[in-house]
Amino acid sequence: MWHTRIRLRKSIRKIEDEKLIHIRGGYSYRKAIQQKHGLAFFFIGMATNLNLDTSLLTQKVFDVENFANITLFMYFGVLVSVVFLYLFLIKPHFYQLIGSVWLLVLSRVFHLILAIFAKGKTGRNLFLLFYTVNGFLRGVIALTSNHVISQYFLNKSYLHLIDGGVMFSILLSLLQMACDEVIGSDTMKNARKSLIVAQVFYLSITVIGCIWITVVFSIHSVEDLQSLKQESEENMAKTAIAKFKYSRYYISKLMVVILASVMRVSFHPVLIPYTMDIDYLYKLLGSILFTVFEFFGRLMSFQVDEYIDPSKKSPNTDHDMFLLLHDVPKYLLFVIQISANGLALYSTWYQKLGFSNNPVIICLLAMSSGFIVGFTSNCAFEGAQSSLQYYSYLNTSKNLNRKDISNAPDNIITPKIAMDTSNANDILTLFNYLSYVAGSVISHVAYKIIKAHKESAVFIIKSRGDHLDLHSVNSLAQKLKLV
Repeated sequence: MWHTRIRLRKSIRKIEDEKLIHIRGGYSYRKAIQQKHGLAFFFIGMATNLNLDTSLLTQKVFDVENFANITLFMYFGVLVSVVFLYLFLIKPHFYQLIGSVWLLVLSRVFHLILAIFAKGKTGRNLFLLFYTVNGFLRGVIALTSNHVISQYFLNKSYLHLIDGGVMFSILLSLLQMACDEVIGSDTMKNARKSLIVAQVFYLSITVIGCIWITVVFSIHSVEDLQSLKQESEENMAKTAIAKFKYSRYYISKLMVVILASVMRVSFHPVLIPYTMDIDYLYKLLGSILFTVFEFFGRLMSFQVDEYIDPSKKSPNTDHDMFLLLHDVPKYLLFVIQISANGLALYSTWYQKLGFSNNPVIICLLAMSSGFIVGFTSNCAFEGAQSSLQYYSYLNTSKNLNRKDISNAPDNIITPKIAMDTSNANDILTLFNYLSYVAGSVISHVAYKIIKAHKESAVFIIKSRGDHLDLHSVNSLAQKLKLV
């Protein structure tokens, strides 16, 4: 599975200065730690996951609507603020990652207590408060993880951090389905029991990830403390601005990340499948299938070699266009999927085409959407590093001596810049979360509009016709003020 990364790893070794390979932060140094502890970030990714499949349970336990959209907006709003702070004002360090994951354990404990005892709107508000705390901690964990990975691990660990969250969604969704069969979720009491089981699982995974990364820190803490003394104070704003400047060299990959994130949150899970005209069980199944195929798409992305071969560039094509052409298939996938999702929303609005009330079609849409989001996102994160490596190769002395490939104008990417994975990952992380916020706003507005339309008297009469059920009759009577 990993053989397609060989060329990419070879390109890394080529561009690194021989003196940098074996010293602290060099390729061999990081590879040795990666082989032993790389999966620690998979568990941290699982621990920081914001799982919205349990939002249906939470809505029942606290008797509130649209819990998913409210959570998304608050969670990622705080998260983006933290990312900005770390980019411009706070220098990330390993010890900050350790402190934040232990605080996350504490937050999970409070979530478990609330799942057991909290009720009504007060319980809902407290639950949201700790979700907001989790968003703050995830922001710290994301940026400090980028720093730690750039110093001690390979970029593969950053993908583990992302993929872990998706894997946890699958496991928690399957656990929720099992609880639905064994315990049930038809009453508030049973829904609460299922929510408690989910929170216990959350806490267990968080503890495992926390202990593992703490062990890694205990091994390398002396080196980290020495680096704190040796490193001179950097101007954080100047470093952040430099990272934004580097983004122009992988702008196509950045756009793929933005589109994938906006599409993911805009449609899933609130619009598709939750607003579709299908049973609760199929809505839950559609949400689970989205997550399963997102993870499958991320796994499939490892079969794609993101190495960019400079020799394949045509002399008549500029460097930006050459890199953009690599991503054209991904943009076509977005157009096809957004069009298909749009047809489903058109169907539920006008009650035509039969898409919105067909569970098979909705599940297929969820599957394809999840696969496309997972596949394109992972490819873009890995491809951003390849783009920087491509430009750094153009700047190397070997290429300059050969003159076989013209350098790009104003190319500032050196091998050292390309080797530091945080240069791309920090910016990709920021725009990834910003896109989540934008997507949650789009989803919330669209949900409100669709809900208001479906509750209108005209829609009820037009969609139900001669087959009005008791719920439709009561809704119609309230709208017409007959009761």
